[in-house]
Amino acid sequence: MYSANFRKSKGALRPFLLEFLCAPPFRGVFLLSKGYHMHLGLGLGFGRSRKPVRALTPAFLPNLQLWLDASDSSSITHATNAVSQWNDKSGNARHVSQGGSGTLKPTYNGTDHYVSFDGGDYLYNTSPFLHASSGYAIYAVIDGTASNYAAVVAEGNSGSAITAFAPFMTGAGGDNGKITPFIVSDGGSALKANGPLGAATSHSGAKKLVRITEEYRVLTAYINGTVNDLPRHYMDATLTLNRFCLGAVPRSTFDYPGTFKLYEIIIAEDDRYGVEIEGYLAHKHGLTSSLPSDHLYKSDAPMTNAILPSIGTIGDAQKAALFGDSISNQNSAAFSTIASYYSYGYFTNYNALSGLRMELPTANNKGISGERTGQMVSRMETDLSGLTFDTCFFMGGTNDIGNDDPESDIVENISRIINYVTMTLGKRMVLMTMLPRTQSGDVSGKQARAANVNAWIMNQHASRRGKVISVDLFSDMDDGTGEPIANSTSDGLHPTPYGAMLCGQRLQASLNPYYDSSAIDFSAGNLLTNGSLAGTGGTVGSNASGSVATGYAFSGSGGTGGRTGSKNANGSQRLVMGLSGGTSSDTMRLSQTVSAGFAVGDTVYGVALVEVSGTPAKIYRNALELRLTGTGVPTLATVSGMENQTDTNFIGEQYLIPGQYYLVTPDLTISSGSSMSLEWRYEMQGDSSSGTSSGTIDIMGAGIFKR
Repeated sequence: MYSANFRKSKGALRPFLLEFLCAPPFRGVFLLSKGYHMHLGLGLGFGRSRKPVRALTPAFLPNLQLWLDASDSSSITHATNAVSQWNDKSGNARHVSQGGSGTLKPTYNGTDHYVSFDGGDYLYNTSPFLHASSGYAIYAVIDGTASNYAAVVAEGNSGSAITAFAPFMTGAGGDNGKITPFIVSDGGSALKANGPLGAATSHSGAKKLVRITEEYRVLTAYINGTVNDLPRHYMDATLTLNRFCLGAVPRSTFDYPGTFKLYEIIIAEDDRYGVEIEGYLAHKHGLTSSLPSDHLYKSDAPMTNAILPSIGTIGDAQKAALFGDSISNQNSAAFSTIASYYSYGYFTNYNALSGLRMELPTANNKGISGERTGQMVSRMETDLSGLTFDTCFFMGGTNDIGNDDPESDIVENISRIINYVTMTLGKRMVLMTMLPRTQSGDVSGKQARAANVNAWIMNQHASRRGKVISVDLFSDMDDGTGEPIANSTSDGLHPTPYGAMLCGQRLQASLNPYYDSSAIDFSAGNLLTNGSLAGTGGTVGSNASGSVATGYAFSGSGGTGGRTGSKNANGSQRLVMGLSGGTSSDTMRLSQTVSAGFAVGDTVYGVALVEVSGTPAKIYRNALELRLTGTGVPTLATVSGMENQTDTNFIGEQYLIPGQYYLVTPDLTISSGSSMSLEWRYEMQGDSSSGTSSGTIDIMGAGIFKR
């Protein structure tokens, strides 16, 4: 697992990727699934590996724990096909054997390459490892006969008739072919995960590809690459184990034997490369036709020149949905007269930095303040099923931690949300870690539990057929003690503009390899004239001076000193604000009004490309607004992008750091009106009554566009 490196990782590549690239036998062999584009120029030498491209096998995996392969006859010791030992090819020497009578030995089929267990056979060793690990993933190609309580993989205690840990076992009655974990503590407490893992049928007389994962005591099962909708957690307790077994539960007697053919089984320490292993097994064992149509390796087997199942760079049209608690809810809101994207929202900042890579319809903001993940599960189908979106940005769990909910409950709930979005709806998910929060004294271990859940979140990267991108927002806001860095939150949790910008920068760095960044054409379809802000034929109004781009008006109010317009080196518009001795609401405004090119029924939005120079001070508003005026216009006739509405929360050094930003307003739907005009307005606002309010902004592009 990654908890050791998780907290302070700052790079665009996640910790597990760094471990992967540095671990033997890779050191220059990169796994980059089909669909991943190498034109990004990340400076890592991608595409220049000197090692040959080969088909991926489990031998390449750095997290491999056990590998039993019936197609490799040299790994099986038998006499007249009665198997006495099956050697582990992982390098961990976890060989399984049977020294008893022939009736206890499974049968080897060297023609079709499987080991057959007949309901009285088993292989075992005295080195159990599953339950002791912090997580694992079991992958197997199996052909099983439905029967009550048939154990495939189990651990037990030779001195106990009670203790059992069987994550791969079938149930009884109506569940006799379904994967139903069987877990009993030393004290006799049944810990099994509340019945079968959904409808995961592993034993039905047909050859199947099975994948069972366990992370933070949450079990999930996949059959032929399709995840079941019921991940389940179990309550852990003391289990004293000294045997690992295939084919039975190895207690003082060998109980619950199963009837099945086992072609190959792979166990890894986690599910990082689950999609690759599924692809490897499906192609090797003729099961590709059983994989879902959108599986990354439906057509081609994974190769050693591919790293992580990438979603690939997607086309231009990308609609986002936000789902979670108040930290998502703060990205957009509608008031009685204005709809705004707030500057302290992680999504707003990501979009500003990525060239408006995503469109966020107002209806797609599904964050609800104060919610715990269980409440999110209850509403996910209602809230998400009717939305049009490509990628869901999800963050949740902080309210659960605040209410001392168990980690296992949080992980199970988030698993259900991930599965619903990716597997049921078929969408992609950006899965973000919880942000640090002030936990005075941390008397109940909230920080440790949050760190554990965050580590689990990072381990979901590339899971669910490669549809999940995990992004670590925690580390960029962590002060090193698990609490937020100075000035990054307004209340110990919710981001200030500075904190939101840190989140946006991390999202942009992490998502750019998958989605790229966009560039807006400010000429095609622009309702404004002079979208590049060239020339000096504009109007300079009150409380302002200097040169202004043709077609625009520049003005201001409040304060003493100056608001100066000029042209920068590339010919676009520079605005300088330097005011003192004024009020708490000094303004500097650039605008253009148009009255043609739009009509009732249109949906429009405003855009600006701005570049910040130097370090602004005493500036608390950096807003782009689009205003509709006329007769009978809609109530919500003004929309605003990148606006901080807290007067005393100065952006200054915290937010308007040097760099380029795209600002975008929410959509403005023109449902009614006549004699209408649209005003594009960029405005900075400061408080010079408490000191000099100053800042320099270059506006390099402006536009009003129709959807």
